[in-house]
Amino acid sequence: MTKELSAKEKKKLEKAARRAKVVGDKGVDVEAKKAEAMRKKEEAMKKKQEEAPVRQASPVPKAASPVPQVAALQAEGVPGRTRKISESQSIDPRRLLKTTKTQQSQVELTEPLFTYMRNTAGIKDTIQTMGFGRKDMFSRGITKNPTQLHRAIVRLGFKAAHLSKIDEREMAEKLKRALELFIDDFDGRNFNDELKQHHRVSIQQNFISELNPNINFISKCHPMTRSEACLVDIVKEAARSRQARDKNLAEFKEFLHEELQLFWKMRVDEAEATIANETFNLITDNSTVLTFGDGMNMVRIFEKASRLGRKFEVIVVDTEPSFSGKRVLQCLTEAGIQTKYSTIAGLSYMMKQTDVVIIGARSLLANGSVVGAKGCGTVACVANEDQVPVLVCCETYKFEDRCAINALDIKNEIREFPINEHITFANIVQDVIPASLVTAAITEVGIIASTSAATVISENERKRKDIAFETT
Repeated sequence: MTKELSAKEKKKLEKAARRAKVVGDKGVDVEAKKAEAMRKKEEAMKKKQEEAPVRQASPVPKAASPVPQVAALQAEGVPGRTRKISESQSIDPRRLLKTTKTQQSQVELTEPLFTYMRNTAGIKDTIQTMGFGRKDMFSRGITKNPTQLHRAIVRLGFKAAHLSKIDEREMAEKLKRALELFIDDFDGRNFNDELKQHHRVSIQQNFISELNPNINFISKCHPMTRSEACLVDIVKEAARSRQARDKNLAEFKEFLHEELQLFWKMRVDEAEATIANETFNLITDNSTVLTFGDGMNMVRIFEKASRLGRKFEVIVVDTEPSFSGKRVLQCLTEAGIQTKYSTIAGLSYMMKQTDVVIIGARSLLANGSVVGAKGCGTVACVANEDQVPVLVCCETYKFEDRCAINALDIKNEIREFPINEHITFANIVQDVIPASLVTAAITEVGIIASTSAATVISENERKRKDIAFETT
């Protein structure tokens, strides 16, 4: 009994029959002939490339120098051999100048990777060249610095340059204290009522002129975070406002203190309390929450949820080289919250046990991207793969009117983390979570989509302009 052939086998037999017929009619296999011709062509090209001499490119003459009519071109393996260039082959200087300018402009546009980032490696030497000691900031005095910086500002910048673990809220709080000391010690020594009106320097102008060098010093010690920059903007806006124009020195200083305290109370303390309440409603009983980073605001949120009776578990994910998550782990353990600890290497395993990811943000950008601690982007990617919601806690004063899609688009920082006396670990400090990986942003104005940050920024700017117009 013969076995029936499949359709594929039938096609193969038909193709073989047609091929045999063509070979029988012409006496030549056409496909074999084409393959042989292609092989011979490749061999000829390879032989030609091997026989061609490799010559060194002659240096391009400068545009200002006369173009030589005879150029010496040393052949490969034959020293002293030259080749003449005829007058018809001579180079036009104008064309050469145009090409050189184009090449230079293209080179200026290119930039090596990471060179645009703020590198705090070697910042200790930078501080020393400014006239301060490496160990004791005032051991060498400030005689080399033409501007007399405030001692609190110098101390803050010196400590910030030596930090290996960065907590944005703590750094902002330290800057707030330093600014308060600066305001207290401001004496307006350049202000003189006896001078003529056109030679007088107002208290406002004098304050800003003395504040700017101190802020520049801090920015040289470490890139200022969004919280720190916002504090500086609040102080400067208050100093330039119309309400501060007709005040004497004591009233001016008191006004600045009030504005600074009002901002901290309304935009920081009360905002954190509102965010904690919103987050508490999202944490259910017997749930598992995964967090990442060293933000102490997350500790306060979890502590409040625990005090109000929520029964939940927290997974703290940490990363090298600073391992700042150990601090969060210690605080949560002391508060009696059931906690697990894992490095980012075990993130995939821990994510399968997670119900929701809650991360503290350092800033929220206009396109919805979130700037956080290094590694937060990886956490969001794994959560998105396992379909776990990612919630970001961020106050509105941290919203920024700029865009980024990855860690190379922001003003990132390369910082040294000392491992021992002889080895330091250089690494970036911040990371970016794309807007597509963020489920929602928890703010004091409510739970919003991260892409709504631009709307909040526009609304805050409109309110600020309205207030400024009413006071004028």
